[in-house]
Amino acid sequence: MTGHNPAATEEFRAARDLLLSLRTDHDAAVARFTWPRPTYFNWALDWFDQIARGNDRVAVKIIGPDRRSESVTYAQLSERSARVANWLRRLGVRPGERLLLMLDNQVAVWEALLAAMKVGAVVTPTYTTVSQADLHDRLTRGEVAHIITADHLTGAFAAAPAHLTRIAVGSDTAGWTPYREAYTESPNFRPDRLTHADDPLFVYFTSGTTSRPKMVSHTHSSYPIGHLTGMYWNGLVPGDVHVNISAPGWAKHAWSSFFGPFNAEASVLSVNLPASGDPTLLLDILREEHATSLCAPPTAWRTLLRHDLAERRRGCLGLRELAWGWDAICADAAMECATSIVSTGGRIGAMSKPTSIKTSEEVRDRLRILAEERGTTITELLEDLATRELTAAEREQRAVEAARELGIEYTEQVQQTGQDAWAKIRAHQGGAAA
Repeated sequence: MTGHNPAATEEFRAARDLLLSLRTDHDAAVARFTWPRPTYFNWALDWFDQIARGNDRVAVKIIGPDRRSESVTYAQLSERSARVANWLRRLGVRPGERLLLMLDNQVAVWEALLAAMKVGAVVTPTYTTVSQADLHDRLTRGEVAHIITADHLTGAFAAAPAHLTRIAVGSDTAGWTPYREAYTESPNFRPDRLTHADDPLFVYFTSGTTSRPKMVSHTHSSYPIGHLTGMYWNGLVPGDVHVNISAPGWAKHAWSSFFGPFNAEASVLSVNLPASGDPTLLLDILREEHATSLCAPPTAWRTLLRHDLAERRRGCLGLRELAWGWDAICADAAMECATSIVSTGGRIGAMSKPTSIKTSEEVRDRLRILAEERGTTITELLEDLATRELTAAEREQRAVEAARELGIEYTEQVQQTGQDAWAKIRAHQGGAAA
């Protein structure tokens, strides 16, 4: 492969190697680490292709519910993505043009992402469960020019503008160009120009829980270089086998199934869990595939916790790193589960943000109005409500303290009188709100 920037490669490698050397010394890492700031940087060409040259280590392995697997080495993935990049360019994909990628869990996800980066396309990753309204929004507001999706998902694009490039992965689909044609292209890719580190790489759309989905742009430096943090936070090192529970299209998939492990030169092990939600397959695969790290969202930890892990603990002793993210509420459940399966001396970590609360549009709109009237945000509004609203134990404690100050014995009758008073207050509040 040609067309890379050797100086950028070495600058990135030096920063990466420093974090690896300080993997267990966070204070020293904070003190000594400085961000690489190359002027020109294309992570797919300047990092991935360089570490992939002659590298027969598994880059990605996907295992399905039926135990069938598909895997690709670093060298193979580099070559395949070069072929796909040449093919995309021949189809008319140009630097800066928007490409919507909507695939389920398959190797083509990693191939297409690398290829799009090499060409300079701006990728809009999209999960396969996206609603028709949100998909239309992404196509129009996101100014998408090209689509890559799975054959069984092409129907979702029936109303898409006719001029869009349509590429289908899988069987032949009328009106769609077969993705497999890419494999006949040359394995040698040379970019048309150097990629500026500040050129756009991704356009993500937020979930839209509290408002219309927002477009969030990331550059060729903010995500690839920025997720040296993902590598460090997950505790990954070269040769690791990293399992991340996340579907393609979500930001978590990009940083924990793509940039994080590949920055570390680790292997990605992706498991398609059965629809039943039984974690037995996952736990067996963690043992059989000698997984060293696991990062999972709240739903996965709750599922694991509902099953008896004691009998499985012995087979999961190879796990050195465990992590969860996004939901502070699940912290206790995740910790209980994690301590059941991590090896002796293994590390457990968490990344939390304010919990996403699902509610009706009517309630969401009311919260937005109340927040605007008070000059605050919905999050701060809810935090204020949680602070002011007393729990049953807090009300009881206040009643005891009030009785003591008044010199009244806190009998069951006084307690009942207080509870009745609280009930009347609550009923009045409910009537006033109605």
